[in-house]
Amino acid sequence: MDVDANAVHAIEAVCFDEPWSVAAIESSLANPEAVCFVEEGGYIIGMKLGDDYELFRMAVLPEFRGKGAATRLMRKFLEKCGGDVFLEVSSGNIPAIALYKKFGFAEINRRKNYYGGGDGVVMRRGGKIT
Repeated sequence: MDVDANAVHAIEAVCFDEPWSVAAIESSLANPEAVCFVEEGGYIIGMKLGDDYELFRMAVLPEFRGKGAATRLMRKFLEKCGGDVFLEVSSGNIPAIALYKKFGFAEINRRKNYYGGGDGVVMRRGGKIT
C-alpha cells in the first residue's frame, strides 16, 4: 500500500493522546487486507478480517474539522468495504459517534471504563454503503 506512514503519524501525534508509532502504522499498512485513505489533514485505516472489516483509526486535524474531511474519508472506506464494519470509539467522542451514526452504525456493546474512565462503544454497520 502506497501510504506515507510518517504523514499518518504526524496526524496521529496531533489528534491522539497515545498515537500509534510509525512502526505500528507501517505494520498495519503492510498487511494485504489493510484499507487506508489519506487526504490533506486526515486519514482512515482499517482492515478486512474474514468476511468483515474493522475500522481501526480515523483522525482529522483540528483545522480541517467541520469541512467534510471525515465524511469523505468514511465514505471512501465504506465504499471499499463489502461486508459488515465494526469499530470502537470512546463514549466521550460525541462528534465521532454522530458521524458513525450518520453512516448507519449502531451501538452493539460497551466496554466499561475502557478509555480511562470513559466507556468503549462498540459499533457495527451492516452491508455496503447506499
